[in-house]
Amino acid sequence: MFKYGVLLLLLFSLYGGWAQNGFLIKQQYRRGPRMASQHRILNFELEAHVVKMKQMQSTTFPKNDFNVGARTQIRFTRTFGVTAGLNYLNLTYQYHHPEDILVDRNTYLSVPFTLRLFVNETFNFEAGALYNKTLRLTKTATINGRTTVSNIAPESAGENLGMLIGMHIKLFRAVRLSAQYRFAKRISYPGKSINNNVQGVLLGLQCSLLRNSSSKKTPLDLGIKKR
Repeated sequence: MFKYGVLLLLLFSLYGGWAQNGFLIKQQYRRGPRMASQHRILNFELEAHVVKMKQMQSTTFPKNDFNVGARTQIRFTRTFGVTAGLNYLNLTYQYHHPEDILVDRNTYLSVPFTLRLFVNETFNFEAGALYNKTLRLTKTATINGRTTVSNIAPESAGENLGMLIGMHIKLFRAVRLSAQYRFAKRISYPGKSINNNVQGVLLGLQCSLLRNSSSKKTPLDLGIKKR
């Protein structure tokens, strides 16, 4: 799973470099020496992702689940900012077994805190810390055609701490394509321990709730020539 996350981020990095060069050249050609629109210092974001995460061991493989949440972004300059947020993160994974179907589903209250670098107004990437509080653990076992569902006390897994690496590409207006790689390891060790080391990728959309500070357009932006 780690190699897929690295490959995904590498592809986005290559796109970001190409987008930066093309975007800047295009803007300079169209606007001349005029600077880009003013950035908004404070903004709020909504996000939703398809989640493909699993335990950090070769005996499991990820299944589709979802993540939803919100973040606050503080952008100190045109190129640098920070974000903090809350996510309702769900991940489902299945164990490799020749006959039986064994599936676990973990639900977390996830708190990401990241540094964000804006290559341009189209592309940015981020990296930072991740804290996950376990809310629910469900184990589903199908053995000999009979399915049983067990709810495990979330205290058995405790909490985990890790990292988030992400890339975002603007699609239109305030909507961006979002790709993330996350991993986290358990930081609390209750008496009845359950493996709570997880990793995987998320792919989805982010939407900013506020527009940039400067929304005015000059005749050059509108393609109108001055007389």
